[in-house]
Amino acid sequence: MINSVFNTALYGMNKASVSFNAAASDLVNKTAPTDVTESYETKAKSSEETRQNEVQSAIDYPQTIVESNSPFPTNSIAADVVNMKMAKTAYAASAKLYKTADEMAKTILDI
Repeated sequence: MINSVFNTALYGMNKASVSFNAAASDLVNKTAPTDVTESYETKAKSSEETRQNEVQSAIDYPQTIVESNSPFPTNSIAADVVNMKMAKTAYAASAKLYKTADEMAKTILDI
């Protein structure tokens, strides 16, 4: 049972990390010069399917504010910053779950 709690916590941290990186990439692409953005768009389109599979296979954490099939889902920089904050909070919650499970395991072993 304790292993499933650890697995859930690690999975949540990974999911939050993927969401944070996606929001950060979107934010950078909106603020980068056009020539840099154009070269990134080609790479982003090829990796978008992989990113969508990772996000869709994840557990139900608060997702991004705007869900889209596009590598650049919104033109709002504020939405990307909010998405990054949400991912940060989800990561912190998963890390706390991991820490609590670790403390529980230590307590059980001490009994």
